[in-house]
Amino acid sequence: MDSDGLPEAQVAPGPRPAAVAPAAPQKGIDWSALPEVQLITAASAEQARAEVEARRWGEALKILRALGFVLAGGVALVSGFELAQRVFNARPSDAQLAALGATVAADFQREFDTPARPLRIDGAAARLVAETDARRADYRLTVTLRLREALYAPAESNGAQGYLGLQRAVAEAHGRVIRERLYLDLRALAMPPVLPPLLAQTHRAGERLVIELPVAATRAAWGWRLEPQPERRRIVTPAFSGEVRARQPAAHLVFGTDAAREPLRTLMREARDYVLAVQRAVARRGQPVRPEAPE
Repeated sequence: MDSDGLPEAQVAPGPRPAAVAPAAPQKGIDWSALPEVQLITAASAEQARAEVEARRWGEALKILRALGFVLAGGVALVSGFELAQRVFNARPSDAQLAALGATVAADFQREFDTPARPLRIDGAAARLVAETDARRADYRLTVTLRLREALYAPAESNGAQGYLGLQRAVAEAHGRVIRERLYLDLRALAMPPVLPPLLAQTHRAGERLVIELPVAATRAAWGWRLEPQPERRRIVTPAFSGEVRARQPAAHLVFGTDAAREPLRTLMREARDYVLAVQRAVARRGQPVRPEAPE
């Protein structure tokens, strides 16, 4: 009971309040421990990374843009070069072809020119044969050489056969005179007429020797490269025969010329007389007589 004589109130027992730990002394706020601070820090870091990445992409785009400009400039330069080539250098120049023609003609002259058949350069001309594409073309170089002198060879035509037959008949008759000593009966038989070689003109001075040579033209940088193909060359005109007159026997006659017409008649008459005289001398000795000399 209390002091007033009343019974004391009963208090039901309840849970005991938890003990509160004493607070630690505060040295500073750890913002990283707070969720809001972490988000702000992460956002700042992400923004910084984004800015760095954006700067990198910007620099890369600048480099790509510069490379694009360089590439476009290079393409424009190449295109302009090709256009200039097509307009101003579509084919080898005439001067370049003429220089090649002069060189090839000189080479051919050294090859074909001989003391027996002297030749001079008459000209060289290049002609376009085919154009494969913008970088290749085929040309045919035609070189012309001309004879500086006429050429001669032993006459063998039908018209010369009478003279040639008399040459052989005189040689045979003179051989018989020597073997059988017919000159003892007639001294004149020891001196047969001399029939010089009979020549015929095979080619006149100024006749042409034409040679064709294929040439491949290939574009090289700004110019053209010309490549002759000697293994494919072709001689268009017939080959020359005979030699110049200076290389023939000193004494000779040229068949068919006015200067040789009268001497030929005289020599052929003397040859017939000689062959007949030998035949008569043989007949006087009672030996077989060979057929008469050809007319």
